[in-house]
Amino acid sequence: MGKKSRMKRERREQGINPLHALGRCDFTNDMDIALRQAREDLQNIYAQYNPYDVVLSLEVSHLWLPNISAHVTHHLALGVALSMHSEQFTRAKGIDSYDEFCEFVTQIYRVIPSFPSLEDFVPEPDWGDIRLSSDDEYRAVFYGCAVERIPDFVEAFRLIYADHADALDDMACAIALQNCVISNISRDVVGSVDNISSGHREVPSVLFWQTCRAALSTACIAVQSLGHKFSPQLTIEQGHGPSLATWTQFGDAVMEGTSLAATTALIDGKRLPVSLRNATSVVIDAWATRVAAASVDFVGRCRRIGSFLLRRFGDPTVCQGPLRLVSRKSRIDRHIAAVCRAGKRIYLVALVSIDEIPALDAFEHQVHSLVASGDWAFHLEDSNQYIELRNADGSPPSSAEIGILAILDRVATSWLSIKTPKGGTRLLSLPDFVSIFDSLSDTDELERFWSFVEQHDSLLGPSAASARPETRLCRCNGRSQPGAPPGTARLANRRFI
Repeated sequence: MGKKSRMKRERREQGINPLHALGRCDFTNDMDIALRQAREDLQNIYAQYNPYDVVLSLEVSHLWLPNISAHVTHHLALGVALSMHSEQFTRAKGIDSYDEFCEFVTQIYRVIPSFPSLEDFVPEPDWGDIRLSSDDEYRAVFYGCAVERIPDFVEAFRLIYADHADALDDMACAIALQNCVISNISRDVVGSVDNISSGHREVPSVLFWQTCRAALSTACIAVQSLGHKFSPQLTIEQGHGPSLATWTQFGDAVMEGTSLAATTALIDGKRLPVSLRNATSVVIDAWATRVAAASVDFVGRCRRIGSFLLRRFGDPTVCQGPLRLVSRKSRIDRHIAAVCRAGKRIYLVALVSIDEIPALDAFEHQVHSLVASGDWAFHLEDSNQYIELRNADGSPPSSAEIGILAILDRVATSWLSIKTPKGGTRLLSLPDFVSIFDSLSDTDELERFWSFVEQHDSLLGPSAASARPETRLCRCNGRSQPGAPPGTARLANRRFI
């Protein structure tokens, strides 16, 4: 067989159509041209105005509820505005009246192309419907944004970074910002949620423009009055916005949550919230890359995971760790965050890093070998206490009754490709762990959840891969993904492509 024939056969086997590949190439080139033209047009429009007025007006448009699915449009518009230096703005025009605002945003909508491959879903259209505990109060937050289940991500973030005061303050600051704006704008003026379509853009009403403009202008001062400090790492200064010149760079940044990686902007010495709906997810992703592995208190994280389970299900269902599995002759060094009984099975809940995932099969083998010896117990960390488990008839649980639930020690909304264990270990991201265990009425329901996942494998597809004990390349994140099968997010708490 000739080389070309072999290549054609391999492409057919891999499902690669050269015409489709050429089509993708042409599409990317066309989008590069459209994106470059849009940036030039936006810069020409912005140059006529004051940079503060530009960013403020764009954020008002972004928060108008009927525009909730046009998040990519506004990320591009805000990114270009913040990438321009102060001297590029002539300040010849103002945006002081509603008519001037309408003229400005209408121009913006006209020059920005549509993004059907990125703006193909409508986030939950909410306005302060969800509240989170922060600063000893329950504060209103935005639930509908690019990340699904944001309260669960915030809870997971707090479990991971409880010993990092700066991380907790950044999150509290983001929540306070959202609360300040939400609480100062009546739900009656934020726009109708009926018949919102993907990528929809429209000019906000005059009443919303007035109230939102005032709320945004004072939000940062109000948050500082609560004692919070804005992190320099989460602040964009004028002229230092993202430079995303190509369609590939821009699209990847949107999917990774880095297209506008800030909660506030400094413009002519004044601070404004930016991309406010995504403020909490911005904090999550910023800290995902900031904390060095050497500074992580792994034992403390295990203790908090165990406490999370104990608060929900109590004794004797949950035994809080950290613990180690030991016998008279040996012990397993890995810390166990908690031991949890679910129906007829007993789960060892272990926290793992990304690098430790390949070692999970060996860990599972160690556990089952030690349990099979029949003479084993759990040693409670930093104590002389040992805990033995017994069935109702007094016999120790067999290795077949022991399951391992590995929790990925990572909280981020960006993409992650991992290969799940080959054996029977269940692997969950920490936000998914929070979502699932928060939704259980009791631990016996956990086994029914696993059965549901396995029975509906064809419907869930790769979105449930980490919940199944089998080898699968799994992309873990919480970001709403284009092209997701209908209902996937509700069934598996994530959307995937």
